[in-house]
Amino acid sequence: VHASVLPEYDMDAQPDYALLWEFLPDAMRHHSGKTVVCGHTSQKSGVPKVVPGAVCIDTRAFSTGWLTCLDVHEGRYWQADMRGNRREGRVDYAE
Repeated sequence: VHASVLPEYDMDAQPDYALLWEFLPDAMRHHSGKTVVCGHTSQKSGVPKVVPGAVCIDTRAFSTGWLTCLDVHEGRYWQADMRGNRREGRVDYAE
């Protein structure tokens, strides 16, 4: 999702404001048990933020940061910046 979700709602019942404008809380356990992958909560560190139940891949590509791509199954991510630099890493999903 772009921004966040309301954990108690099915995905097809999510209100637009949550999908578009909410920020990632300190924990995000969707009732489906699936990990939420989101953006909208930019990470100045340039590293994806992992909280219980979610990972945020907004690493500030819109400004001077990194564009991030995440393999949700393996936890590997790849990044590129506007200067053409590339790097990769791994997230450990919080339990």
